[in-house]
Amino acid sequence: KPSNQSQLCQSPLGYAEPHLFGPNFVSTEDYVLVLAEGRPPPTIAWVLANKTHVSDSSAGNNDVRVEPDGTLIIKEATVYDRGLYTCMAKNPAGTDTLVVKLQVVAAPPAILEEKRERVEGTMGENLKLPCTVTGNPRPAVHWVLFDGTVVKPLQFVNGKLFLFANGTLHLSTVAPADSGSYECIATSSTGSDRRVVTLKHNRRRSDTDESQRHHETSQD
Repeated sequence: KPSNQSQLCQSPLGYAEPHLFGPNFVSTEDYVLVLAEGRPPPTIAWVLANKTHVSDSSAGNNDVRVEPDGTLIIKEATVYDRGLYTCMAKNPAGTDTLVVKLQVVAAPPAILEEKRERVEGTMGENLKLPCTVTGNPRPAVHWVLFDGTVVKPLQFVNGKLFLFANGTLHLSTVAPADSGSYECIATSSTGSDRRVVTLKHNRRRSDTDESQRHHETSQD
């Protein structure tokens, strides 16, 4: 931890060289925090693992950015972000650098819903079949229908099936022909996971009631 009593090298102009304090190793974090001392306060820039230079004045990037206090923010860090990150502090009195090694732990895909589920759909209704996935790197998700049709994210199939980016399959206007199995498959470089939803079609409740009333009338 940095000390508030750190000795700063002062130049004849009353400037103080920048000094950086922070960890040399970070594991599975979304941010890297360092502290910088100096007079005047130093400007902070980072060299990423892919050799890209970023600072708080860099063009907007929602995935990787530097806060005004010098904190490096990595949104949803993945195993592809692993590597060495160099923090650079600079003011008129000099510069200082700090190298931080970022290690992101890989995790195989895992589907949070039940691996096997039976769902009943009433004729004409709309259904949503969720498939919530975790993992690092982020898994790719697609669904395979009982007839072999593959539905990929943001794809509209057969005029009634749509796969949202979050893995949920939307089935509109359920019909008897929609009965069968629907398999969600999540894959990444670290493995795969599957979930099967079996859809059973039911007639409209009103149709069932009408049939029952007709049967009772016939008996009378």
